[in-house]
Amino acid sequence: MATPLPSGSPAVAFSDCVSGRLEDGVLVVVIDNPPVNAASTAVRKGLLAAIHHASDEDSVRGVVVTGAGRAFVGGADIREFDTPVVEPALPEVLALMEGSEKPVVAAINGVALGGGCEIALACHVRLASAEAKLGLPEVKLGIIPGAGGTQRLPRLTGMAAAVEMIATGRIVNAAEAHRLGIVDTVVQGDLLDTARKEAGRLAGAPPRRSGELRVPAFDAAVVDSAAAKALARSRGQAAPAEAIRLVRSAAELPFAEALIEERATFLRLRGSDQAKALRHVFFAERAAAKVRGIEGAEPRSVRTVAVIGAGLMGSGIAVCALDAGYQVICVEQTAERAAAGRDRIAALYDRAIASGRLDEAGKASRMARLRVADRLDAVADADLVIEAVFDD
Repeated sequence: MATPLPSGSPAVAFSDCVSGRLEDGVLVVVIDNPPVNAASTAVRKGLLAAIHHASDEDSVRGVVVTGAGRAFVGGADIREFDTPVVEPALPEVLALMEGSEKPVVAAINGVALGGGCEIALACHVRLASAEAKLGLPEVKLGIIPGAGGTQRLPRLTGMAAAVEMIATGRIVNAAEAHRLGIVDTVVQGDLLDTARKEAGRLAGAPPRRSGELRVPAFDAAVVDSAAAKALARSRGQAAPAEAIRLVRSAAELPFAEALIEERATFLRLRGSDQAKALRHVFFAERAAAKVRGIEGAEPRSVRTVAVIGAGLMGSGIAVCALDAGYQVICVEQTAERAAAGRDRIAALYDRAIASGRLDEAGKASRMARLRVADRLDAVADADLVIEAVFDD
């Protein structure tokens, strides 16, 4: 347990990546786990210790939870999915947070995805910067939210919106999150200062706990339609159907009972072949972007771009290159086809002029940098060659 914090004192560490500072009676808790503040074991332990500390100390009147850098919490630490669950699990942390008698305010400074969004949902008030993004995209990894997301979100947004968001994994910006009822306020000024003042203002008042809200009345036909659209996009995947079932249970089961079913489903799906395969793809895609041996390499200078083929695709590519300021050579099989390619490109610019996106001078400067030819040796001086030949 951390020692009591005098107001204005230096930050104290609740774990390796969670710290807190008492400001005007409000404990400002900062999650700092680069690059995206993933909800790792150390983050969960730190949040648990911070909430315990706030509950035990009379000097703390309220709590603000925020993230360092550009993320609130970018999701769970996916690397932990292939290892046994290490306590405290996120549901335990969020139960303590939501059950706090002192107000807990989420200052959502950036992305709040997956477990990060669930942390925000468990707070009593959610304030977001205009740049914040929120969502529960777990289905894209073959799983479902496992820390109350399927139960707290529909109590805030209504059933149909929760089905659509969770079953598709769609991420929303701050403005839409506010419109849906996920975020209470979008803050244009100093987010942390506003959140701290809000926590102080709410001190002593009964907290508004998402889990204690009733699911708003809904039209079953609208919910069925949202579920059908989500399932149509995910044929063969188990997670979206399970997500829909669990969201529906928010209106059918007591909150505590539904949380148990959600967690059991999450753990079952986490070990499924689909989830394992999607985790492999997740890490493989990121590894593929890291090319070894090119450290310090300088990009090659490109001044002339050659496009082989001046059909619809080739002409479009040529226009993009001309718009970017390059010299362009278009090559076709015959002089007639090469001339037709030039006419096609000119027509694209005429269309841009008609719509007001370009003027005659702009077209002239671009066409002056275009050359067409009917021989492949015309590309000898090109720095970059793009093949766009019509497929036979």
